[in-house]
Amino acid sequence: MEMNERRSTTCFQCQFYPGRARRVARVRRPPPPPPIEEDYGDQGLLRVVAMYDFIPNEDTGLTLHEGEEYSILHKQTPQWWRAQDRMGNRGFIPSNYVKEKTSIEANPWYCNISRTEAEDLLRQEDKEGGFVVRTSSQQGVYTVSVYSKSERLSCIRHYQIKHTESGQFFLAEKHTFGSIPEVITYHQHNAAGLVTRLRYPIGPMKKCVPATSGFCSGGQELFGGPPAACEGQRLRHDQVCSSTGSRPGVVMWEVYSEGQVPFQHDSNQEVVEKISSGVRLYRPHRATAHIYHTMYHCWHETPQGRPSFSELLEQLNKLAEQTA
Repeated sequence: MEMNERRSTTCFQCQFYPGRARRVARVRRPPPPPPIEEDYGDQGLLRVVAMYDFIPNEDTGLTLHEGEEYSILHKQTPQWWRAQDRMGNRGFIPSNYVKEKTSIEANPWYCNISRTEAEDLLRQEDKEGGFVVRTSSQQGVYTVSVYSKSERLSCIRHYQIKHTESGQFFLAEKHTFGSIPEVITYHQHNAAGLVTRLRYPIGPMKKCVPATSGFCSGGQELFGGPPAACEGQRLRHDQVCSSTGSRPGVVMWEVYSEGQVPFQHDSNQEVVEKISSGVRLYRPHRATAHIYHTMYHCWHETPQGRPSFSELLEQLNKLAEQTA
């Protein structure tokens, strides 16, 4: 009797039947409590700087303001990261809208362009001390391109940023620093062996905001938009199949650049990555601002944003009348 009472107080009630296996009646355990969202703080998190403004279309997104810093909480996908702003607000942001705080790319004077493109850009601006920092043809090396002009003559000098065995960076051997931004800051106030001091950082004209409508996660877009290719960062089907409106802009660019090949130093994959991140062809030095505006209009991200052939013809006729 005492044994039966003990059995009745256990969680598992066991009964025996002659000639049968023992059956156990299990008591269902309660579900675990929902996970508590961690308080990340600021320790050990990747710090980034917003390169563009971003206003999300969904409540899950986080607004970005150009130049402000953010903490990356989690890299949800290659395209969308979960971030936190200085006020503690959290949400998803497009990864190609930000750059790591300590990276060269986060600085306004950096341009991911070739030597020829840098020279054209500096000539267009035509400012004494105009400069850009760009990636050199040598891997892992950066070059400063500087524009200087006098009453009769202008010139562009290219200075390679070198480093010592101890890891210090310099343009002038007597002035070494622990980082490239420190080198640039020093020469913004002192020529110190350069043709002129670095007065004006020059960036690409009409910096194009990168696209986000083709970004998705798990086969479904986070923030709406046209159907996207979800495997890697590829050009969307509608961008490829509706590219007719962009071709006149490329042809015009080839004419005014005197037959140069667009993105001639890049592979197909690199061209795709550049276009997807918002890079557009620079303005050829023979093209006026109005002509370049027409070209740029043809390179809009969406087909709806590009001019129709009738609109393009009207724009070209107006340009012809102005130059007649």
